[in-house]
Amino acid sequence: MIAEEQLKQLQGFDGSAPVLSVYLSLEPGRQPEAAHQTAFKGLVHGLRGGLDDDGRARLDAEAAAVQAWLDREPPQGLGLAIFSCQPAGLWQAHFLPIVVADHVAYEAAPHLTPLLDLLEEHARYAVVLVDKEQARLFTVRLNQIEEERYAHDDVYIDESHTGWDEGKYERQHDALVQRHLKETVARLERLQRRRPFDRLFVGGLTEAASALQRLLPPPLAARLADTFNATVDLTGPELLARTQPLAERAEREAEARLLDELLDLAAPGGRAVRGVTPTLDALFQAAVRTLVVADGVRLSGAECTNCGRLLAGDAAACTLCGGATRPVGDLVEWAVERTFQQGGDVELIHGDPAARLREAGEGLGALLRFPLPA
Repeated sequence: MIAEEQLKQLQGFDGSAPVLSVYLSLEPGRQPEAAHQTAFKGLVHGLRGGLDDDGRARLDAEAAAVQAWLDREPPQGLGLAIFSCQPAGLWQAHFLPIVVADHVAYEAAPHLTPLLDLLEEHARYAVVLVDKEQARLFTVRLNQIEEERYAHDDVYIDESHTGWDEGKYERQHDALVQRHLKETVARLERLQRRRPFDRLFVGGLTEAASALQRLLPPPLAARLADTFNATVDLTGPELLARTQPLAERAEREAEARLLDELLDLAAPGGRAVRGVTPTLDALFQAAVRTLVVADGVRLSGAECTNCGRLLAGDAAACTLCGGATRPVGDLVEWAVERTFQQGGDVELIHGDPAARLREAGEGLGALLRFPLPA
């Protein structure tokens, strides 16, 4: 799966030649066996019609490199993402454990929206299963589980001691359980440093899980998304079945909070904007802190060849400087690229929050670094 440094390379790409971005589904039931290669050839053919002779020659060279790789690499997983720009020395190929829709793009920068969407929807989260004696730690990313740690702490007391009353025995036992839970929290802290996660889910029987939650330090407590009743012996599929709905609900809730913030601040002179043109204006002024995009939004647009301003629709001239424009393939993707170039973040939202943003802001908005003149 794609590493953080590889994603940063794609986000910061500033090459002198276009990038061929390829997303292919590798679903097992797809027929014929090499359907992903057939789909790739057809999608590339569709791109050629919009290019001049030089552009077609460069696209053909990139497509040949991708095709050669596809010919020698047997499919793995459920999806595939490839980014190729031979003149700039860019090549990344990633098999994915999640299905992606077939798509190709040949633009000035890598087409990252499908990949970002996948990584956001399936961001890494941690799970701890705990009782008074045992703890199991997991991370889950893209539906893949890694068990990080299993601990069985000795909380039993030698009953051969004489002269111990029941109260003293219970106090000693409780102290050992407390030590076990504190050590589990320490293991979680080490896990967070080693494999950072966005959310934490605690599973266990009520008493132990509640006691563990009370011991969480602020950085872990801030990541606690939900709890659930379970024993520590859950299998991997059982763990996924219990936690995936919780993770999805937590993601939708976070997106709803983000959208609420954006809509609350989107007033004249405020710290947010909504709508295509206001968002593009904010990008032109390098004011975007977080670009917010509704899932599935696709927009046509143009770029001014003089000042670089992005414009919605098929404007023949720039509304700011009057310069000539050139069409861009996907205005949203260009907005995403500009945001990364300016050091901003991108959040893609889904479900009800996405529907609200489409209704209130044409599917596009932004939180700002500074207010813009009204």
